[in-house]
Amino acid sequence: MNAIVKALKRIQDLEIINKENKILSVLGLPRRTKQLAAEESQLLARIPPSYLERFQKLRETGPAVCTLRNALCMNCRMTLTQGVLERIKAGVATPVCPNCGHFLLEDTSRPQKTKS
Repeated sequence: MNAIVKALKRIQDLEIINKENKILSVLGLPRRTKQLAAEESQLLARIPPSYLERFQKLRETGPAVCTLRNALCMNCRMTLTQGVLERIKAGVATPVCPNCGHFLLEDTSRPQKTKS
């Protein structure tokens, strides 16, 4: 489940890079569109249709994949309950914020807070 969300995050990043590449081409700078398009196609092939449909709908208004940091959705700032977190980590539930509906990808760059 987490691998799918990581792939969605990469697709989201590639979309942003493609937009930047269009700006670079206007400035006469080199682009890497073929490499990026090939990577995006490979990732899209691995995504289940239901996830892809939700992803594309969310991308119309902004980012579809948001960070989950210390049980907090960094999009809407809602704290997820322990039960929701456990279902997501167990792979039983789709890693989606129950409030805003964005896909959640756990932030591994910072140490997690531990409850005493």
